[in-house]
Amino acid sequence: MTTDRQNYSPEWAGQVAANLEMVRQKPPLIYAITNFVTMNDVANSLLALGASPVMAQAPQEVEDIVKASQAILVNLGTLTSERLALIQYTVTMAEKYGKTIVFDPVGAGGTGFRTTSAKEILEGKAVRLLRSNLGEAAALAGIVNTAETRGVDSVSVHKEDNKSDNPAGQVALSLARQYPDLTVAITGSRDWVANKGRLVGVDNGVALLRQVSGAGCMLGGISAAFASLVDPLEAAVSALTVFGIAAELAAQQAAGPGSLRLYLMDALYNLTPDHILESARILEVKVEQAYG
Repeated sequence: MTTDRQNYSPEWAGQVAANLEMVRQKPPLIYAITNFVTMNDVANSLLALGASPVMAQAPQEVEDIVKASQAILVNLGTLTSERLALIQYTVTMAEKYGKTIVFDPVGAGGTGFRTTSAKEILEGKAVRLLRSNLGEAAALAGIVNTAETRGVDSVSVHKEDNKSDNPAGQVALSLARQYPDLTVAITGSRDWVANKGRLVGVDNGVALLRQVSGAGCMLGGISAAFASLVDPLEAAVSALTVFGIAAELAAQQAAGPGSLRLYLMDALYNLTPDHILESARILEVKVEQAYG
């Protein structure tokens, strides 16, 4: 989605640029419980950004690692009963030590197990930022009663289920209002970030990212890096903008999804605050505009 450049916020661009500099000056330690399929990409994207990842899986280590970390990514990923128990214990430890969790409810709405598990995790007080696609968020908000899923792709939000001209913005606000301490970030042709009173759109990114497995997982890790330093709404906007601009730069050299992944790591590493100031496409809209 595009809009006239004059509608984008230079103030937001300046804030994101400053936040990128802050991450690199104060490299946060991010504990990532993420998809086994994409664990390496998450670790490398955090390193390229300037953060430090730890990818531990043993329950015996969780308390020590949570205590040492600045923020945590929890990704349902390849969900099993054992993995769910690890996540639930991590949420408990994060609450104990006052650490922020970024939660990626992969596949919520696709199976009852995933949907129920995601809703239980959302009840944790440490879960402050949800990063998802539209279908996952709609399922968690109770806006859709049926789900269609293809692997990790978005489940469908049918026209009859949601008649808004801006369904993603409406779903983000609806879910944020159900969980008043939660910020919701929904990715799509325009990314939307909402808390119970604010709504921000981000237009950076490229369609080819949809062909890269793990793009959402990487974005979750980057969101956690920013969430270790700033409030969840600002962290989500910063992560979406930084990741989106890096993808735009990578796409200038890429011939397809394989080379896009390669160049994406380089783009994250070489990204500067000037890139953000020149290329950020962020706008904050009145909440009522989300309802068409």
